[in-house]
Amino acid sequence: MAGYSTGNDAEGWVLDGWGGIHPFGGATNITFPAYWPGWDIARGIAVFPSAKGQPAAGYVLDGWGGLHPFGAAAPVAASAYWPGWDIARGIVLVPGSTPGAPAGYVLDGWGGLHPFGSAPTSTYSAYWPGWDIARGVTAWTGAPSGNPGGWVLDGWGGLHQFGSAQPATWSAYWPGWDIARAVAGSAGASASRTPPPPPVKRKIVISLSQQHLYAYENGKLLLNTDVATGRPQLPTPPGDYQIFYKASPYLMRSPWPEWSPYWYPDTWIAYAMEFIPGGYFIHDAPWRDWFGPGSNLYNGTHGCVNVPGGQGWGPIFWLWNWAQIGDEVLVQN
Repeated sequence: MAGYSTGNDAEGWVLDGWGGIHPFGGATNITFPAYWPGWDIARGIAVFPSAKGQPAAGYVLDGWGGLHPFGAAAPVAASAYWPGWDIARGIVLVPGSTPGAPAGYVLDGWGGLHPFGSAPTSTYSAYWPGWDIARGVTAWTGAPSGNPGGWVLDGWGGLHQFGSAQPATWSAYWPGWDIARAVAGSAGASASRTPPPPPVKRKIVISLSQQHLYAYENGKLLLNTDVATGRPQLPTPPGDYQIFYKASPYLMRSPWPEWSPYWYPDTWIAYAMEFIPGGYFIHDAPWRDWFGPGSNLYNGTHGCVNVPGGQGWGPIFWLWNWAQIGDEVLVQN
């Protein structure tokens, strides 16, 4: 939408997949130097604020991460560019950015935010390596100067804050269904007058001595279940960790060679959440029927945490849908 657009005078532009820019509601025409007839590669458009009737300036993002200026926007080198890999998913300009001094972020499909122009590197609440699930990004117009923020949309409808923005609530969320496609609009500076609600605190506690898992939200116990952890030769390491990767389904591949006593064949599981780099997951184990005390000593895992249940049922189904990237995982004796 154009920055001057109102409810009574909606104006803006539609970007097609070939790079065509189509004005509506009286918005000015945009002459775009890059156009790819027959190739569905355009992925996003960002337009600088301007006065009604004035020429528009901004950038079109292609799927490889290329930024193509139009109008008076200065050429800018994106911090991320992936030739031949259609992984770029969104673009946003930060408040205060101008055509002569641009600043913003490119979003990749894994949730990575890549600054361009004068935008600072931004902290981010969600990242899904290997999972093309990020779908859109928008900026908080009331962000403090020099500390931009906003929200990233995932394909299930989840909103994840970055930078100075606070957690957002949303009216639609479809776990397991990649159907959300775009996010627009943000709170202005006046939104800071109302303190945001405290962020939801999720915590998963795994007791090695009890072979039990506890899931808490804001200190309230929501789930507890027997589990199986690492065998004595391959123990689950105690420590304070975070979930940094989720997948459903997930193919488990043995890091050990076939001659090793720890080798196992390629195995599909329904739900996986990695919390320690190197392949330590919380996951279902359809081959297992022993959970709880003693299971780790006589029938333990390779270091993962096995939770009862499977596709669409049981504790692991609930846990995987409830837990989010960044949630704390405390493994204690």
